[in-house]
Amino acid sequence: MRTNILINKISEAIILGVQRNGERVFHTSQQDVPVDTGNLKMSGRKINNTEGYEITYDAKDKKGFSYADIVEEGIPYDIPIKGNQIIHRKGYIDKKGKYHPPKDITYKNKRVVFIKTRKMLSAGTKGKGPQTSVVPVGFRVISKISARKGYFFIRNSFEKEITTNLGNDVKFYLSKIKGVTVS
Repeated sequence: MRTNILINKISEAIILGVQRNGERVFHTSQQDVPVDTGNLKMSGRKINNTEGYEITYDAKDKKGFSYADIVEEGIPYDIPIKGNQIIHRKGYIDKKGKYHPPKDITYKNKRVVFIKTRKMLSAGTKGKGPQTSVVPVGFRVISKISARKGYFFIRNSFEKEITTNLGNDVKFYLSKIKGVTVS
């Protein structure tokens, strides 16, 4: 009976040591995460579980893809874009007073990734007079997602902290158990 209690205490001490090391890993990853807008850094979490811990960064890009994965792992090669994207342009009156009717613009195997907008006087609709609206005036179109190097900020944090501190973190909790000698 006493042996089972000791084994349970040792197991708990090991998990606590691993979780303590997880705090170090997370702190190091927060220092090393590349920061542009800060969204990726703010999306980082360290969650303790019954086996130890989990570190996640769950920032998404505008289309809902994992931005965190792209920054961590990179993209090994150019990815061609498949399919069409249709952009609906509202009718508007330009600065010279010329009317431009509404139209759909189709981009085959391309994506609009940035749209610059400007407030302009629009022609109005269904009996409403001219109105001010925001219309696209410039954009960038891409036909591929370019390869990019990964930062590996999470992987490097694991490697650094586990190799240098995990043993000491586990020893710290094991040394608190009565009847266990740690060297």
